[in-house]
Amino acid sequence: KILLISTTHTEKKMKQRKEKLLSYLPIKTISELLKILETENKEAKEYYFKTYYITTELHFNDRCLIQGKDNWIVCYADARAFVDEHYFKTEQEACEFFFCYYFGLL
Repeated sequence: KILLISTTHTEKKMKQRKEKLLSYLPIKTISELLKILETENKEAKEYYFKTYYITTELHFNDRCLIQGKDNWIVCYADARAFVDEHYFKTEQEACEFFFCYYFGLL
């Protein structure tokens, strides 16, 4: 019985956590996203690239949000490459996907 109660309590806490995270939506800008991450005690790093197509990158535990020339990209980055790339036309779409991607809400 103790294990069952513990599992139920854990599931309830996880459900409450997910509901809290979803309550942040919509996230329209990178500034809003950064404030939410800060509220959740997460530290993001911003990097600036001098390339012809990447102007700024939000790097957060190997997940990146990149502003490209004509779109926004959310991807996973390792030491050598970007992988699992997702492309978006608007900043809001990219911010919301990044948020859900990072917190495992997809």
